Amino acid sequence: PDLVIAAIYAGNDFGDILRNKLYRLGDDGGLLENRFSFDPAIERRVAVSRSELILKKVLRDTLGRISGAAGAGVPTGREARIERVERSLEQLVREHHEYVVKGDDVVHELLSDPYNADVSLTPESDSARYRVALMEQIIVRMRASTDALRLPLLLVLIPSPIDVSDDHESGLVDAQAHPAYRSTALTDTLEQICLRQRIPALNLFAPFAAHGASQLYLKGVDDHWNEAGQDLAARLTSEVVIAQGLIRARMEARP
Repeated sequence: PDLVIAAIYAGNDFGDILRNKLYRLGDDGGLLENRFSFDPAIERRVAVSRSELILKKVLRDTLGRISGAAGAGVPTGREARIERVERSLEQLVREHHEYVVKGDDVVHELLSDPYNADVSLTPESDSARYRVALMEQIIVRMRASTDALRLPLLLVLIPSPIDVSDDHESGLVDAQAHPAYRSTALTDTLEQICLRQRIPALNLFAPFAAHGASQLYLKGVDDHWNEAGQDLAARLTSEVVIAQGLIRARMEARP
């Protein structure tokens, strides 16, 4: 390749890196590969998934998205949206205690991807600080990998609809209960990491907000972007690649 573009979803990627237990921070703050194992229930789930026909997987996922978009069986409304965020915060704090405080290296969950509530709602908490530090070290590792191949790296930072929109069913922050919350906190934190590490980055928060974020995500409790969101991000990413000459720089560096 002439360029590596990595998309980071601010909505839940801070959570994945702790939940998957692939890495932890060393005493010096550096990145350590972790010796993890799977909970037996996870092993069984993975085994079934690997043996399942691809068509069956596609049909199941499609039906799941349709029912999710329709909100079938899922509580809706302001209180339900607030409750989803509060449950996310509880899960993230619990996962930090399990992994970092207690040192549990068994992976208990792979499918649950809650909103990164600790980083956005309680930025000074131990859980939030650890996640941000771990994310920075993983991004440093990413850059080292591309630098070794003399490849430019561009990070695309995707906001959560919970932060960039005030009407998405996936969640709602109770700002009175969490006065430290800032809607831009997750994407800003990632952008600050990129600035410190001198990595080109595109923060999609402002352009998504200006465009009208409610039109850029799937409906219901599904917080993934839709085709319109992907198209807008692709156009903006292309503009950054051209403006910064990322591919040209790679081509000119060739012998």
